[in-house]
Amino acid sequence: MFRPHLLLAAILSLLSVDLQAQSLPPKGSGSELRVLYFTAAACAVCREFEAAALSDPWLNAQRRRLNWRTINLDRFPQLARRWQIQGVPELLVIDQDGDVRGRFKGVVATAELSAGLSRLLDVPSSTTRRTVSASRAQRVPPDYRSGLNCWSQAGYGPFPVESQATFQALRLSPVPRSASVLAPGFGELRLGGTMVNEWAADNDEGVPQGDPGQFQVDYEALQSRVSLRVGLVRGLELEAAFHNRQRFGGRMDSAVDGFHELFNLADNGREYSEPDQVALILRPAGEPAVEIDSKGSYAQDLTLSLRRVLSCGDAKWPALTLSGTARIRTEDDGLLAGGDVDAGVSVELAKRQGDFHLHLNVSYIRFGADSLRGIALQDAQLGALGAVEWRFARFHSAIFQWLYTDGAAKHFKPFANSAHELVFGWRGQLSDQLFMELAGIENIVTLNNSADVGGHLAFSWRW
Repeated sequence: MFRPHLLLAAILSLLSVDLQAQSLPPKGSGSELRVLYFTAAACAVCREFEAAALSDPWLNAQRRRLNWRTINLDRFPQLARRWQIQGVPELLVIDQDGDVRGRFKGVVATAELSAGLSRLLDVPSSTTRRTVSASRAQRVPPDYRSGLNCWSQAGYGPFPVESQATFQALRLSPVPRSASVLAPGFGELRLGGTMVNEWAADNDEGVPQGDPGQFQVDYEALQSRVSLRVGLVRGLELEAAFHNRQRFGGRMDSAVDGFHELFNLADNGREYSEPDQVALILRPAGEPAVEIDSKGSYAQDLTLSLRRVLSCGDAKWPALTLSGTARIRTEDDGLLAGGDVDAGVSVELAKRQGDFHLHLNVSYIRFGADSLRGIALQDAQLGALGAVEWRFARFHSAIFQWLYTDGAAKHFKPFANSAHELVFGWRGQLSDQLFMELAGIENIVTLNNSADVGGHLAFSWRW
């Protein structure tokens, strides 16, 4: 039997864990002075500092004597702002009133750290203050990433651009993500648009020039996405999103033709297509033909995602998150038949290597709709993403990613073939709260089953 009061008690207990974490350390017990040691999962200089300074016998004795707390800022990023931590490793010595008496920044030499702590312990006066700084430290972001769990591994993350393949755009598609979630109390509003040129033509031998054959896809599509993310409790995030897709003709035709002409690329039958047209022609053997030339909105849906951090990793292992997503279809232009709900799970990994962040996603989705105007669709689908992020400046990243998606149709080629889409571009901060991303899209491998070319633009506001 469902018991709401037990669920409420469980939620409150989870919340209390975070409230206790944010109130570290408690007043009272132990020595008059206490130490907070701040570190992060992907902080290589922190490991060096711990191996040298914290292995000193005198310092180890003080660790047992003092109320010494180690705080991983990947798990508690909000504490960096509270205690004004600008880099890791960093040691704070605080008194019973929570006032900072000493601050040791970076890889401080063992002798210098021991001498500094000794002076503070020998003179336990509230007027005594000491700051020791070393040049070697990993910066803690007082910026857009400061509200993220696992920030040291995750970077800015891959572009959240879903598959733009003709059939796949009508169903739930995995959103590329980094292995991080918002910290409790943080939120993010995101507005984005992805515009692509969809082109596919049946150029098999025996098909007359200008005849669409079994299929022709010729239009531009604009996917608009509005999403809201909130951090619930430590390591748990909820996201709600609305998608709208529109099709129209002609906006990108001249640019694509010019690009093909400049690099002497094959037109793949474009020269026989009417300019500025909208055409979706599907003629599978043994099924009624589908011919659509209407413009405007053709697909809308709502999605809800719950994401959980499983681990922020360490110097050797990557950060790991698990996501579950459900989608309900609200409009599909009468194309799909079957259930309106899709659901899927995905695993995301992220690992920092110097100035680079490596990202890997693997997803599995079950679909409600089983056919598109009589064309049988797959009931389930696997997907994968690999991305390399180069942090070339403090607030800027260059990202190159590859998205693989299983074919959506069961038998009707080329839509039964897998889709391979490249996304490449820039993600960066315009301020501590405002974020922007700009990317290009190109299909590879299966040229008739994903967007020919496209672009992506999005803005995010975090609080």
